[in-house]
Amino acid sequence: MLDTSEKPRLRLLLDHFSLIRDGREGWRVAHPLPEVLLLVVCGTIAAGDDFEDIADWSEDNLAFLRRFLPYHHGVPGARWLRMLMNRIDPALFADCFQSWAAAMRPDTPTLVASTARPRAAATTVPGDGPRCIWSRPSRRASAW
Repeated sequence: MLDTSEKPRLRLLLDHFSLIRDGREGWRVAHPLPEVLLLVVCGTIAAGDDFEDIADWSEDNLAFLRRFLPYHHGVPGARWLRMLMNRIDPALFADCFQSWAAAMRPDTPTLVASTARPRAAATTVPGDGPRCIWSRPSRRASAW
């Protein structure tokens, strides 16, 4: 169960990453996008340099991740993480990460840097706002 100090932090993270839309068919999703984004952010912060590191970290820390979200089907492997993350516009992911990090530390927003290179601009759907472009694979976004 989440204690009261963890709920606002998780909500803040999920709110900032809510611009990234999940283009998969809902009935086929074993690993919901919020679960994947949480483990990628946490795995990256925990010094995961690639998807293998992030997948290994998430398997070792599944109990920690389940404090925030259910992870009914466990955590995805490195190959699956790579396929899903390659569908997310790296510039949009970097923008979401930077805005979340700046919100967590409003006194030092300029300390957050990103190495993501945009492959394509985010699209705007009337009434839906900006969203991720689900198309051909791209480079992995890294917030470090």
